[in-house]
Amino acid sequence: MSGLAPSFRSTGGSPSEPPQLTNAENFASWFVDDPNYNVRIPSVLTASRSAWGHLQFNYPEGFFPLDGQGLGNFADTGHNHHFTMTYLGRWTYLADQPNLFEFASDDDLWVFINGRLWVDLGGMHPAGSSRVVLDLNQDAVPLGLRHRHRYTYQLFFAERHPGSSALIATLPQYTANVPETPAGTPVLLVVGGILLSRFRRQRTPPSSP
Repeated sequence: MSGLAPSFRSTGGSPSEPPQLTNAENFASWFVDDPNYNVRIPSVLTASRSAWGHLQFNYPEGFFPLDGQGLGNFADTGHNHHFTMTYLGRWTYLADQPNLFEFASDDDLWVFINGRLWVDLGGMHPAGSSRVVLDLNQDAVPLGLRHRHRYTYQLFFAERHPGSSALIATLPQYTANVPETPAGTPVLLVVGGILLSRFRRQRTPPSSP
């Protein structure tokens, strides 16, 4: 995966002093199965419709999908902290549709499209300081996107500091692919099995890979 689109965004959380991310091998252990380091937990998340007709993981606060699972909750907070999440999907890029995408995270969030880094919200930070809204149509050329062609969308998330946790991520899935529901009703992400997220609860905090 390589290449940065013009809309590349970073909160400045990584790199920093001292470095929060140290090397590729340790970083990979966040998202690659390793029985000495993490526990893999396939899961589904609930999504809502964004203002632009896409699906969206919309968890502005309290994003603790693994409470009571994996290695268990922290006694002092009652939540299961120190986990990572990956999501992989394929979709057809439609250049004649609105393609605005909103992102915010607590903590790290990276998004790759067509194997190229598009969004970098790396680092430990509150969601409010990382919010961005991007226009995928403006970045179609550097991302190598062509109208009505299919591409891969990859999302990587890490929650690595006890306290708050949040995730807002617009997905390139149009509502035409989702069964109709009343306005404002969340849609359970079981459509064709394509929106299955994979979590990894870390045996040690993913704060200094």
